[in-house]
Amino acid sequence: NQAVTSLTRAVVKAEKRADEDSLLTTAQFFMLLSPPQYDDALKMVKSALKIDGKSLRALCTRGWIQLLQSESLTSSSEKKEMLQSAARSFQPALKAKTLDSLLGLTRYFQIRNQLPKALEAINQVIVRHGWFSPALLTKARLLLSMSEWTEAKTTCERCLEEDAENVEALRILTLVQLVREGNMED
Repeated sequence: NQAVTSLTRAVVKAEKRADEDSLLTTAQFFMLLSPPQYDDALKMVKSALKIDGKSLRALCTRGWIQLLQSESLTSSSEKKEMLQSAARSFQPALKAKTLDSLLGLTRYFQIRNQLPKALEAINQVIVRHGWFSPALLTKARLLLSMSEWTEAKTTCERCLEEDAENVEALRILTLVQLVREGNMED
């Protein structure tokens, strides 16, 4: 019991001395645990925002935590409130068109089942952050959800131009072939 108390005090001291990057890395760690520790993650972000209240990285991290947390909520009113809070968290970074904020906006629209808006957001990622190839796969999945078979196929082919062994792009292409064209030979 004394060891736990001592360790708890040491953690509190370390938190007080931590810089913004350390706090946000810890927040992301808590967010990605299984099961996620959203309250602890939000606590770290709150501490980071005390250091710099306008930190785009901190605001985006808070937005992502809220998005992920909203997916685990069962009450539709709580979920709606959490999603609105996430959207507000992303707003300052969206003005700067940061990668995290645009991906967060994409996920926000996916959760709200506003797929055309999600597609618009992921297209902004592709245009502004062309080096980020996972955006192409996200776009392909969105197009599949919208039954845009030809565009999904074209997007996967573009992805395969960059990485000929991209398993996810090959999987999506196979699905398009089977569903759309009924062609098991290709």
